[in-house]
Amino acid sequence: MAVSYNLLGETLNSSICNKITNQTTKDSCNIFVDVNKGLVKDMKMCDNVIDSENKDDCYDIFGIRDHQACKEIYSQYKKDSCYWHSATFQLNPDLCNEIFSIEARDGCYRETALGLRNVTLCDKVSNENNRNFCYKDIENS
Repeated sequence: MAVSYNLLGETLNSSICNKITNQTTKDSCNIFVDVNKGLVKDMKMCDNVIDSENKDDCYDIFGIRDHQACKEIYSQYKKDSCYWHSATFQLNPDLCNEIFSIEARDGCYRETALGLRNVTLCDKVSNENNRNFCYKDIENS
């Protein structure tokens, strides 16, 4: 998220978030508290976020466990990041196919190949140097 949530060492909670006067920052704070702590399970709550960057961040949080949330993200960079996180968290290399950036897609395949210890996934890495690193990473793991 774009906002730092370390507020003078205080435990971040909704009552602290509600003291924030800037609506965008308040939205970010509440998203961080509610979603990350598992208080909100329905990604539809992201529709209520006004700021588009924070809305993307909200869907990204849900996307780690449910890749369907990644489809709702507007920013291509954040959408790629969401699919990467989802693929590597779930160890589902098929989600790497959804990543637009070649570099990010290669990184996704490399990470999931390492997580699954599946050397054949390294074959999907398009950059030769990164593909060779993928093979070596798995060999050394």
